[in-house]
Amino acid sequence: MDEKLYYLLIGTFLGWLLGLLSPVISSFISRSYQKSEIKTGIYNELNEVKLRMVMVVNVLSPCFTPLCREHLMWSQPHLEEYDRLYPGSNLAERNKKFLELNDDQINTIAAKEISEERERRHHIKAYSLPFLESHTGSLAIFDAEFQRRLIEIRTQISFLNEEISQSRFYFEKTFDNISLENYKIIDHNLSESYRNIAKLLRRLVDNIDKFIDP
Repeated sequence: MDEKLYYLLIGTFLGWLLGLLSPVISSFISRSYQKSEIKTGIYNELNEVKLRMVMVVNVLSPCFTPLCREHLMWSQPHLEEYDRLYPGSNLAERNKKFLELNDDQINTIAAKEISEERERRHHIKAYSLPFLESHTGSLAIFDAEFQRRLIEIRTQISFLNEEISQSRFYFEKTFDNISLENYKIIDHNLSESYRNIAKLLRRLVDNIDKFIDP
């Protein structure tokens, strides 16, 4: 076969092959880029929500969740992250000073704060994941395990928001003109709701942490 004809045929074949594969390659690159962008967005949103959850757990302590060494140690890395993202808050430094105390001193501080703020009440806001919700239709590009863990987090947030809604109901009731007996019942229910919220928040923070940084 003539050498020029041979190279012409090879060139034609390669051109045809590249033309055939070009949409596939382009689609693969586009899909990979889209996947990376969505994953980064989901991680950033979950991380921001996680830090807000830690703040609420600390607000509920010590009246509705224990102020103890275990709680302080759990909070510390999250507060350090918060301070890195929001310079000037110095929450980690304050928490670290508590950790330097012995258990009796921590218990004394907790008891003092509880006695001083018996009537502390909080209007806790529900949580949402707008970025994730806006990309729900694109989650099929991720593997099944990624989707399963995301569904688990969304389900836990749904349960949390139901408890928050319940706490807001009791919160509003404390302003009603009701008998002392009924007020005590509402107050007790509100306190229990805050405790449930704190437990759900801690569980979610740990779950989000494992999801973002397994």
